[in-house]
Amino acid sequence: MKRSIESEFMLLGETAYRVKARKGWPLYPEIIDRGYEQISSMLSHHCRVLMFRLDIRLYDFESTNRLMTCLCKKLKQRLSVRKYHRLKRLGYLWAREQATSEAQHYHAIFLIDGTKIRHPANVIKLIQDICYRWDWPKPYTPKNCFYLLERNEPESLTMRLAVHRMSYLAKVNTKDKRPSTTHDYGTSRIKPRTDQKNNPMNTADQNTEVTS
Repeated sequence: MKRSIESEFMLLGETAYRVKARKGWPLYPEIIDRGYEQISSMLSHHCRVLMFRLDIRLYDFESTNRLMTCLCKKLKQRLSVRKYHRLKRLGYLWAREQATSEAQHYHAIFLIDGTKIRHPANVIKLIQDICYRWDWPKPYTPKNCFYLLERNEPESLTMRLAVHRMSYLAKVNTKDKRPSTTHDYGTSRIKPRTDQKNNPMNTADQNTEVTS
């Protein structure tokens, strides 16, 4: 069982980041840890990483997260073609939630090589196209949904804003309407470069297995 926190700040790597927790509004720190690990791992491979936020919705309830897994797999496949600079890596973190609607929805962040793509518009259109072809609702794009993160700048304002935005995915509220065997979040499994001088964020080489 995951623990929850209500602290406004959380230590990630060697930097204390402000997160969206407060009294009466707890977060699961494990989810933030996993998301930060993937950001750090991506930055060990690319000097610049584009992070953007989307909400993925479904028409019908699914007891598993199979459809979200399929979406991430399809997106990675589509990004590997020449049109999208043959991107080798897709980082992501998603959180499953369900409030009053009959079907769950997913809050997600995606991470791609920011040296090749500096704005997410075309990638968002690609995700929308996948959802359209699969007869899903159009994904919701929040305002100011993207951040261009730089290697060697873990304390920059942009990184702080990105981590704060990502921490919303870790909120405890609305994560309980699921089968006990179904995970409430998932991540990519990008491993950091073994050459640690190219990984200034000091993230340990850990597996990012999905946990409930």
